[in-house]
Amino acid sequence: MSEENNNQSFPADNSEKSPVIIIEGKTSGSSHKICKSIGKVLLTIGSVITFARNLVFNLIFLLLILAIFSGIYFANNAKDMVENTAVNADGSAKTVSPILYFDLSGTIHEMPQPDNEYTKFTKQFADVLNTPEYNDVVSIEDALNTASDDKRIKSVYFNFSKTGRMPMPVASRVKKAILDYKKKNPGVMVSAYSDSYNASSYLIAGACDKIILDPLGGFTFRGFSASSLYFKDLLNRFNLSPLVFRAGEFKSAVEPFTSNRMSEPVKEEYRKAFNILWLTYLKSLNSRPNTGSVIGNLYAVPDNYIKTLVNYQGSEAELLKKLNLVDELMSQEDFNASLIKLYGQGKSIFEPKITGYQDYLTLASLAKNKNSKKDDKKVSSVAVIYGIGDIVDKTETPTTFSPDNIKEVLNDIRKDKSVNSVLLYINSGGGSVTASEKIRNMLVNFKKETGKTLTVSMNGLAASGAYWISTAADYVYASPETITGSIGVFSLGISADKLLNEYGVYEDGVETSELAKTSIAREMPQSQKIEYQLSVESIYKRFITLVRNAHPELQKVDYREFAEGRIFTVYDAKNLHLINDIDTFDNLIANAKKQIEKDGDTLCKVKHFVPDGIDSQFILKRMLSTHIQGFVSDKTLKMLLSWFDTASVKDNGTHTPKIMATSAFTSIDL
Repeated sequence: MSEENNNQSFPADNSEKSPVIIIEGKTSGSSHKICKSIGKVLLTIGSVITFARNLVFNLIFLLLILAIFSGIYFANNAKDMVENTAVNADGSAKTVSPILYFDLSGTIHEMPQPDNEYTKFTKQFADVLNTPEYNDVVSIEDALNTASDDKRIKSVYFNFSKTGRMPMPVASRVKKAILDYKKKNPGVMVSAYSDSYNASSYLIAGACDKIILDPLGGFTFRGFSASSLYFKDLLNRFNLSPLVFRAGEFKSAVEPFTSNRMSEPVKEEYRKAFNILWLTYLKSLNSRPNTGSVIGNLYAVPDNYIKTLVNYQGSEAELLKKLNLVDELMSQEDFNASLIKLYGQGKSIFEPKITGYQDYLTLASLAKNKNSKKDDKKVSSVAVIYGIGDIVDKTETPTTFSPDNIKEVLNDIRKDKSVNSVLLYINSGGGSVTASEKIRNMLVNFKKETGKTLTVSMNGLAASGAYWISTAADYVYASPETITGSIGVFSLGISADKLLNEYGVYEDGVETSELAKTSIAREMPQSQKIEYQLSVESIYKRFITLVRNAHPELQKVDYREFAEGRIFTVYDAKNLHLINDIDTFDNLIANAKKQIEKDGDTLCKVKHFVPDGIDSQFILKRMLSTHIQGFVSDKTLKMLLSWFDTASVKDNGTHTPKIMATSAFTSIDL
């Protein structure tokens, strides 16, 4: 303290104030030091951030440079990479094992993957990372059809332990493919195994010679059901008001926001649909006599089922075995051991000699290319395009049901002179009005420009916006399991003005017209409500007009019989003339081929047109797939590839379209 006082040059008569001055001087110096320290810390942090930013951008730049060279390399060697799938890790050539193996883990997709080099390579790369295959129904059908003439196959093995739910038409197609294979190869044992069977996997398993169940397993299905959460009281509690604009008496889509329970008319509508679907499902189990009736009786009366289960000490597996709903109770390890005894050991002591069906298709394709002979027949093709899931305005993935994806495949079909007709496969509950109308317009203009016939195949669900799109078709068919209709329109929003006002948030301003108001913390003006309602009613009238123009039988029918947002089973839809007939996707393909090949000089091919899904990130993904492997862990690589897939989602704006009326049947999966 005194040492610092001596350093101050203040007059003596101010000595009484010096303690104050000294204290101020000391505080100022200390603050200066603290500020300098903080400044240094901030500068250090800034330097680190700048370094990190520059490092990231430099790495991206280097990756882009590498990507250009890898792209050239990939393009020149794509064929070799695909052929490498026929080579084992030790360099030896892969051969077809006696067991054709179908590991149907996860989802069985309705749409095949894009046919491009990147997709082909990632299939090979998936083997390296031990990731699940992309299982699609078309590939499963192709594998069974190809194997039907292959005498090297001694056994076919389906593993359903990790199979997810799927639409009933998809399960029916796999079942039919198995039955067709067995008809040509009655001496080949086709086996199904699962830890537990869901409704779809059991439907498929019913076509196999032997159904094997884990002793601790059972059935995960008891029937069909649908339920919703209802928010009316919750919205009231928080002073939130639903804004509902609809045309027609359709209720189920908006009831959760306007009621606390499902209305009786909606319950009756769903009850009727589910009863028909359940009976249709039980009937589809006809590959094995009495199976459908046994399952129907087993779960019809819950008390009787529980009493029966008690007799088997709670083991559903034992009960199912007793009722002949499964053939054997066996763990997967024991089943594999039995196959090893018959056909030999595979990669490990726990695995028999198997050839995965995806590998089998690759080997068969390579062999076919080597032995192919020129066919003098003229080739005419049936083009299959897909509309699956919600109809949306922006494109997120190749499987998105969007105008961009439909436009891409239609452009590809225009370039293919061999295409004779187009089959649109639909499984959708509807979606955006604007997207639905864009897709419909594209299809109409495509037909005018090319003169090609357009047929719609409804599979599982074709409601609302999906039905809107189907009005562009020349013919509309639906599978026996399909729910269609929902011809109605609604728009739904939530008003938070009361809640905001309650907590002191208000909104005020000026506008040239009441219609220009943005209502967030104030009630929506009545004029805007009327405008929305008129817009919805206008769209509804257009919807009815499109339906009547597509089906002339409805021109003089009261629209309330086929519209009002109600859903219909295919049997009601046919009686109402909403569809031309009831038929499956398989039959439509078979009939188209028969028609094209009837002259004997034409060969019909079925071509599945799928959007490439190659976005602006494609080069980087290719580089990651071809060059980074070996430098980073498989887990990190998978994360990076996943990040690029997420980052490449296209944003087409923030416009929120009106929503078509959709039923609670957002999905009808078994």
